[in-house]
Amino acid sequence: MKIVFNERMSGTIYFKEEGIWQAEFVITAVSDAKEFAFLKGKFPFEIKGDLRMNCVKGCCKVTAPLQGYLTIDVLNCKLIYEFVYEYCRGVYSFKGEKDVKFGSINQYLETMTYLPGHIFDSVSGKEVADAEFYFNLKKDLISLMTSFRVRF
Repeated sequence: MKIVFNERMSGTIYFKEEGIWQAEFVITAVSDAKEFAFLKGKFPFEIKGDLRMNCVKGCCKVTAPLQGYLTIDVLNCKLIYEFVYEYCRGVYSFKGEKDVKFGSINQYLETMTYLPGHIFDSVSGKEVADAEFYFNLKKDLISLMTSFRVRF
C-alpha cells in the first residue's frame, strides 16, 4: 500500500552572500506502507518535485528539480524535510523541521504551516542560507486535501 499527496510551500531564502530570494517548492510525497517504522513512530515519505526561485545575477535556471525525504515523526510531533537540488553552480541540500504544537488551534495551525530550515552546499557541507517556507491555508489547503491517495 502506498500513500501519496502533493504539497506547495512558499517563502524566502536568505543567502549569506547573494541576498534574499523568493522561492516556492512543490512536492509529491510517496510512502510505501511496508517501510513504515511503526515501532519507532516514524513514517518516511520519498519526495520529488521542483524548487522555483527568483533568478539572480549569473543564474539562468528558474526551476530546479528536487528529491529527498519527508519524515513524519509522530512520537516527537515533528515533520522533517530533507531534499537535494542542483541550482546555478552547485548541488545544495535543504534541511528543515516543523515542530508541531497542540496547545491551541492557533498554535497548531502556526506550527503546521511554518517550515524554518537551512540550505547547505552539498560538496563543502557549509551552510549557505537560512530559509522560511509557509503553507498557505487559504490558497492550498483544498488542493493538498484532495491530492491524498491510497494505492494498493
